[in-house]
Amino acid sequence: AIAKELAVHSKHGTWDADVVALPPGRTAVDTKWIFKAQRNADGTLKKYKARLVARGFTQVHGVDFHETYAPVMRLATLRICRALAVRKRWAIADVDVEAAYLNSDLEEEVYSDIPEGLSIKGDKTGVLRLRRPLYGLKQAGRAWGTKLRAALVGLGFCQAVADQGAYVRMGKAGVERKKRRYTTLDARPYLPSTTSSNVPSTRAELTLRKPSTIVSSRPKERADSPSWPAAGHRYFSDIGANAWVLTWVDDLVVFAQTEAETTEILQALGETFTLTVGSLSSLVGLRIRRHEDGITIDQEAYI
Repeated sequence: AIAKELAVHSKHGTWDADVVALPPGRTAVDTKWIFKAQRNADGTLKKYKARLVARGFTQVHGVDFHETYAPVMRLATLRICRALAVRKRWAIADVDVEAAYLNSDLEEEVYSDIPEGLSIKGDKTGVLRLRRPLYGLKQAGRAWGTKLRAALVGLGFCQAVADQGAYVRMGKAGVERKKRRYTTLDARPYLPSTTSSNVPSTRAELTLRKPSTIVSSRPKERADSPSWPAAGHRYFSDIGANAWVLTWVDDLVVFAQTEAETTEILQALGETFTLTVGSLSSLVGLRIRRHEDGITIDQEAYI
């Protein structure tokens, strides 16, 4: 397990190959190994896993790190998207990003001790210059969030202001459907002014409007009619969004109109990250089961 973990770090270039002397006024971050036995849903042993982590509490603010905030989805957003997925028959995919933090870049100058088990040449009393954020570093989550945001924005997604752990991709109809008299979604990217940076903000503005009348959100066709899937997709396009991605650390949940759109999103992300894709069966401690007529959620694992 240790050899496999070290191979992952070597693949991503977590640290410089050469050992260096610790610069004056700097502190090397300690590292340690965490071991875990991963089990299958039936309780049988799946594999042993080792992870090299940094003892981030030894970092000095303003020297080893600055900003640390990293958004994750709100559980309310997850519940809403799950409900809509059942109602509109959206495709859902649960995605795990392998070694997520190691895909991002470490902007600060950070040094660590030499991890136990790592074979190196030269002076073993020196330190390693980190190039990727180890799990446990104060800024690791933020660095990963920045990397993921750039990847999703490149695919046409906008980050929602009301929930910065949620990303939405708008269809052609988008926010132009202002004639609707109930809650609407305005996700037009903010445009840069003449004095602003060349990089525009891509946050989506969520605007909730009080309905003047109660209207049905269901298409005119019945749910059990042969034309229901197409009708649901037309309604989805009318709203404007054709895909959502919810983020929770290194776990992603992708909601899309069709399986084809889900595949397109996953293939694009797979060009940058190594993904493990499955059905949405558990997330943040909740067991999720999808049926023909709905989704059930429970915490039976804790009972």
